[in-house]
Amino acid sequence: MTQGVVLASILWAVLWISLPAQFPHYIDDVYYKEPGYNLAVTGRFVAPAFSEYNSVKPDYSEIFAGYPPVYPGLYSFWLKLFPHSFRTSLAFDALIRITLVGIILYCFPRFLPGASNKGVVITGFVACFLGTLGRPDELGMVFAFLCLYYWWGRHSSGVAEKLLAGAFLGLCVATSPPAFIIIGVWAGYLALVRMRNRRDLLDGVLVLIGCAVVGCAILVPYYQRPGAWLQWTQTSGEFLQGVRDSFHHKSVMPYWQLLWSGFRSSIFRYFMIVGLAGLGVLVYRKCGDSRVRHSLIGLGLALGVILIGMPQQFHYYWFITPLLVATIASNIRLRSATGILLALLLVVAVNPVMREFLKSCTLPTSQKIDSVQREVEKIIPSSARVLTDYRSYYLLRAHCAALAVTDGTSTRWGVLTNADYVVFGRYMMATQDGYTFPRYWVNDPQSDFLKNHFVEIYNSHPVDSPRFLRIPIGGDPVGYGVVVYRRNGGL
Repeated sequence: MTQGVVLASILWAVLWISLPAQFPHYIDDVYYKEPGYNLAVTGRFVAPAFSEYNSVKPDYSEIFAGYPPVYPGLYSFWLKLFPHSFRTSLAFDALIRITLVGIILYCFPRFLPGASNKGVVITGFVACFLGTLGRPDELGMVFAFLCLYYWWGRHSSGVAEKLLAGAFLGLCVATSPPAFIIIGVWAGYLALVRMRNRRDLLDGVLVLIGCAVVGCAILVPYYQRPGAWLQWTQTSGEFLQGVRDSFHHKSVMPYWQLLWSGFRSSIFRYFMIVGLAGLGVLVYRKCGDSRVRHSLIGLGLALGVILIGMPQQFHYYWFITPLLVATIASNIRLRSATGILLALLLVVAVNPVMREFLKSCTLPTSQKIDSVQREVEKIIPSSARVLTDYRSYYLLRAHCAALAVTDGTSTRWGVLTNADYVVFGRYMMATQDGYTFPRYWVNDPQSDFLKNHFVEIYNSHPVDSPRFLRIPIGGDPVGYGVVVYRRNGGL
């Protein structure tokens, strides 16, 4: 079964990379990769495509320090081996996903309390499909799980292994702070309840020393660059935002609004994590294994940190889902009612991924990324200043040096007024007076500026919503086709 899960994850990655139409899902995909691209091409760790983005000072064209450097740094190294393209970018993330699946299958039985082979195999299968490609979080999970393996999963108790565990934890800190915090809450609780003697205390201290040495060696010089720490503080203030605003306004509404925002943005996975949490409660009540019960308590604490600290990003449960699934699946019978419920929850988790796959399979050639990219490169000179949405980033990044990326929410007048061309996909767009622009621009001066100063010269947007066997599979395609506008009078 283990080999089957590994093979399934590899086949899924190959299929995902080979699909000729699937665009990245989120602006984060571009945000985390842009500094790595520039480091590989120009030698500077900057993100000029995000000029004026979020109004941070100093600007991303001068320095990038809004997120730790390990993920974009490794992406830069990847681009030294392979040319920049949509598929090579997906391949980078797919390799991280396959590595994560392998570590789950190999390491979980050795450090997860109560884990059985059955539960671990199920968890590895879930990891094939769950999560979000294009984020540093999965790479952070790889480092965190390697830390736990060398901390708890090895029979040897040598000092070197504990320091190595700490080194992996330091890499997790320098890759994904959310993954470090959330997995750290669970692991920290287990470390406390497992502490029986001085040797356990010493092991924990050695892990912390290794973490501090590696984490500081990477992050201290990174944030000592001029303006770096200021940029970090400007972009990392969302934690506890709902609680702070509710206390300030003496009302629960700010917190509730963020919680509702998280629910709307990840409704399928939201139901899955709530269902898994319910199963966890059942397992806790029926299981007599104290190791399993402590693991579930730690996971409950981690969920509480997410719910209180960042309810608008509740989809961050992905960091603990493998731990939760493995713990639950190790203590239930798959033929039982809870086993059937677990299977249904996994179907819910896979549903968004399968819908995007079916969308990709139904596209005509004119809306596939390779065809659109060739057409756009014919139309837009490489020297042009181009404003685009994040879904079309991979069409233009290697072709246009002066590229600016928007998520449609920020007013970036300097980018828009200086653009020679504007390129938009269909996702999260609105059409008004024959012009297509981000929905957030409706009744905004930016839409009037676009209408008054630009003219449409190319449009491959789909007319109808995608269908599979005549069955609708979504109300809005994800980035299938683009519309190109040129400034009146050309360059």
